[in-house]
Amino acid sequence: MEKNDNGSEKQTIYYFHKISISCYQDITTLRKIIQHEEIKIRPIFLKDRKPIPYQASIEIVAPTEMCLHYLAEIENDLRQCKISYIELARDTFFPSFPTADLVVRNIAKTLRKKYSGGNKYDGSKKEKQPGKGLFGDYTYYFGTVTPKEEEKINDNEKIDFDITGAFKFAMYPKDSPINELPCAHSEWRIVHAHNIRKKTGIGTIKDLLTVNKAEAFENLADKYLTHSDINLYKLGMWILNKNRCKKPSKTIQRLAGMQGRYFYDFYRIRTANDLISFFMLIKKKIKSKVGRKSDSEQRILLVNYNRFLEKKSVSGFL
Repeated sequence: MEKNDNGSEKQTIYYFHKISISCYQDITTLRKIIQHEEIKIRPIFLKDRKPIPYQASIEIVAPTEMCLHYLAEIENDLRQCKISYIELARDTFFPSFPTADLVVRNIAKTLRKKYSGGNKYDGSKKEKQPGKGLFGDYTYYFGTVTPKEEEKINDNEKIDFDITGAFKFAMYPKDSPINELPCAHSEWRIVHAHNIRKKTGIGTIKDLLTVNKAEAFENLADKYLTHSDINLYKLGMWILNKNRCKKPSKTIQRLAGMQGRYFYDFYRIRTANDLISFFMLIKKKIKSKVGRKSDSEQRILLVNYNRFLEKKSVSGFL
């Protein structure tokens, strides 16, 4: 494991998990220029080139400093290339696989990404892959909510959506690719050159060497990540249309708690992200309807779901 200045072992490290660089030059030309075992080159097919006709992509996984120095030295030979995708990662180490797994699951219960609204536990089609260091069979995604289908609620009354967009956060347990120790792995996945520059200040290959990865990661975490719980009482008061009542009776308070809990259980909402995703998708469905909106639909369109959330203080990993 890497060492701190005082000789102790680092418990957290920061690095680039993946980097993609889009190039105007074709794959044959790039293979003549680039001779490095860590670097892969793949063609970019015509349907993926719009609006800019890039021909090929340079792909690197967990690049070493030596690899990045090599790319920086030949950057002038890579005419009109742009860094089009990065995964800025942080690995926090734990003594065992079960501990790292438990930490990730507990953090995900309250973690959410601001300004986007959703998270998704994706373990349905994943398998443990020890060869790739994946001892968990799931990934938590935090980002923009997009419905999977036109119908926003499936047969089990469970919101069904994907996390999409050019800027999202992912978290899962794995063996670190840096030292193969069990860790809680988290990463910012950022797409498009302008977006990468805006979020991290990285615009050139040389920037990959000079950027302070820990500072860039933590600045994004401070700005975009927070912890929230659901206030079932406030949710229930809104359902009862009593949210403006300043001094509700004990009966109303009891009913509000029951209504909040019923809503929570019926729609299988377990986290603040679930609640935000629910309202975001229902609002999209209502807005897409033609004709007059009902009174209840108008209430949903006007609701600020942040009123049902309360900030939670969490120390430690995130």
